Amino acid sequence: KAYGLAGLRIGYGIARAEVVSALERCRQPFNVNAAAQAAALAALDDRPFVRRCLAVNAAGLRLLGAGIRSLGLRALPSRANFIQFAEPSAPAPADGGWYAWLLGGGVVVRPVEAGWLRVSVGLPAENRRFLARLALGMGR
Repeated sequence: KAYGLAGLRIGYGIARAEVVSALERCRQPFNVNAAAQAAALAALDDRPFVRRCLAVNAAGLRLLGAGIRSLGLRALPSRANFIQFAEPSAPAPADGGWYAWLLGGGVVVRPVEAGWLRVSVGLPAENRRFLARLALGMGR
């Protein structure tokens, strides 16, 4: 995702020969098209873009983590492109819980397990919008 190719579903793996052989038996033929392959090769050469993406993501993680904790909620440490956090203990201000409340405000989160949600790191304005919606729901 740091390469900006998430929608292409392209990646690579390093594995033992017998694992690769097992994967080859169950993968669909021609599962990665030539355009996706060309985009992946070009992305590998664009190191400045990747550095910027990683920096934006790291800053977003810091902002989200600090913002969630400032609301008195638990946020798990993360080095990914998302952060998992405990839902507020207060009842959500909407039917359907905190997930529905956030979604109703245009903020997409993902339920992980009972009492936990995850939010992807976005652009700075998107991260602030999430935190503002969460705070509003908590009456802050």
